[in-house]
Amino acid sequence: MGLFEACTTPESFQALNRLFAQLHQIWIEQHGSIHHVSGEQILVTFKRCNFHAIDAMKAAIMLRHYLQEFYQIHSNFSLKLTPIGIGVHTGWRRKSFFSFENRLDAFAIDDLIHTASRIESLIDFYGCIALASATTIERIHSQQSFLNLQEPSNQFLYRWIDSLAPRGKQKGIELYEILGSQAYPIEAGKVRSRLVFQNGIEAWQQHNPSLALNYFQLAIAQTPEDTIAKLYIKRCQNILTSLAPQSTG
Repeated sequence: MGLFEACTTPESFQALNRLFAQLHQIWIEQHGSIHHVSGEQILVTFKRCNFHAIDAMKAAIMLRHYLQEFYQIHSNFSLKLTPIGIGVHTGWRRKSFFSFENRLDAFAIDDLIHTASRIESLIDFYGCIALASATTIERIHSQQSFLNLQEPSNQFLYRWIDSLAPRGKQKGIELYEILGSQAYPIEAGKVRSRLVFQNGIEAWQQHNPSLALNYFQLAIAQTPEDTIAKLYIKRCQNILTSLAPQSTG
């Protein structure tokens, strides 16, 4: 995730230190630990039994909520802030070992981490803030018996957006956009237009691009910044154009 493209003033360094201290505190509070740092990417794992998916979701939402406040407070700094994307994935850790020249090398590709990284890499494509895999959402549903559902921070908000196979994967991944929670709505506009967007998705899945287009245009009217609704508008228009009779003039 990218933060500062330029960070030269003392105030900037102090702000950056405060930011990372708060992010680290959020991870600790949600029982997470930094697993790996590579360039601008930070991998955090959550291992609390029966709560790991819930902890990861809460951490993602709280992190984005804090970042929104941080951007507002430091909007006058002579900094160029770049967007931060979050990808959340849940599953069992499996490692694939490779041998070279008749020997087993001591490095491995962790399938779980690989998938989480792939999901995070799709943030720019969809133009959103945070994505979660279907396995994370399903695990949250299975763990809800452990939650106090009357607590606003436990009332998660999300929406299904797509199904695709990331590079190196044969099986498709169902993707959900994380919109926040009742306590921390990080995508308030999309929460308000969530129902009409869902109607558009259902029409799209039923192979009715004309009806889907109408719903997605309504979603854009309610939430002009909804880049995923715009993506589906383009998809619908492409299909309708391909189905239109060609003039033979």
